[in-house]
Amino acid sequence: MDTKRPLLRCLYVVLLCTGLALASTSAVLAHGAVERTEPADGSVLDQAPATVQVWFDEALVMGSGQVTVINASGQAVHQGEARHDATDPHLLHVQLQPNLPNGTYIISAQGVVVSDGHTATGSTVFWIGEKTLAPDAPQASATPDYRLPFVVSGPVCPGEWRGAFGPGCAEPRRW
Repeated sequence: MDTKRPLLRCLYVVLLCTGLALASTSAVLAHGAVERTEPADGSVLDQAPATVQVWFDEALVMGSGQVTVINASGQAVHQGEARHDATDPHLLHVQLQPNLPNGTYIISAQGVVVSDGHTATGSTVFWIGEKTLAPDAPQASATPDYRLPFVVSGPVCPGEWRGAFGPGCAEPRRW
């Protein structure tokens, strides 16, 4: 009796199910986020920028984007509403007040992602002048990490599959 074929069928089914589980998990857990900003996160500038630009890793629904820029005291220093870029659906712009003084500035952005309707968020920080600590600054919320460890456990041939793929799956085997 050839026991290799049923064993290969079991292995094929397990690999197929594992692949499908991994593919569906990454699709469900993938949410948009801020990819980068200009000024860049952690940058120290000699002079104040006129605008802030925020790129998301996924395209946004037009009109859903918001960008706020605050100083170390928590006061908004942006002017007007965020604008979606005319040619890049991943990009938002917001004007800043002229002649911002040296200090710490936090950029917070959010927008609704076209692909799944979730709200993508992110925050970054930049400095004008020198890098200083801002003890009175409000804490920027961290973007949640949706990645989960993937664990495979259980017998090679679960109960409802036993016998369905021939004698090789009739009972769990030790490898």
